Amino acid sequence: MKNLNLRNALRALAFLAAASVASAGAITYTFTMTATGSVNGTAFTGVPLTFTSAGDTSNISNSTGYGPLVYENVISAGLTSFSVGAFNGTLTNLVDIWGCQNTTVCDGGANVVEFIPGILNGSEIDDFNPVFQTYALGASGPVNSSGTQLFLPFDAPTSSGALVISALQNLTFSATTTPEPGTLVLVSGALAALVGLKRKRSGRQHRG
Repeated sequence: MKNLNLRNALRALAFLAAASVASAGAITYTFTMTATGSVNGTAFTGVPLTFTSAGDTSNISNSTGYGPLVYENVISAGLTSFSVGAFNGTLTNLVDIWGCQNTTVCDGGANVVEFIPGILNGSEIDDFNPVFQTYALGASGPVNSSGTQLFLPFDAPTSSGALVISALQNLTFSATTTPEPGTLVLVSGALAALVGLKRKRSGRQHRG
């Protein structure tokens, strides 16, 4: 009975730790597209463009003023990189990632994830997809979308000069989480204890 209780306790610990992996830690948001525009006045036409934002799931909030089913994760300035053609750099303003599950207030009346460089500065890129009906900007694994897209006139300051997008297509979005180091240690310790308990019990049975 003692061994059984210990094993159950360790299993519960492992379960709780695994749940923590899914809900806390670093998260990377990636938007890719084919775009036309310019960087610091130098034009590009129909080339791949990627934005990569390094955020934290602990910063996800639904206190946007638009209701409980609208979420945002504010990415600090300098933590969003871009690559387009021969150009690359970082966005020098913060980036606001929005996720909307409530179609009565969402842009376009549809579930959407939005990439907004700066707070309400008039520039944004939107990915519309019904998959976002249950997406709150976190992820226990990759979240991928290739939905329809919308963008408002896009102009964002970067370390390489102003990034202007005048047209885009083939928009995709993905999000991937990375567990916090402390959580990984907790999970590993719990699993190691479970393995040790099983081996110890197996050894006793063989000696018996």
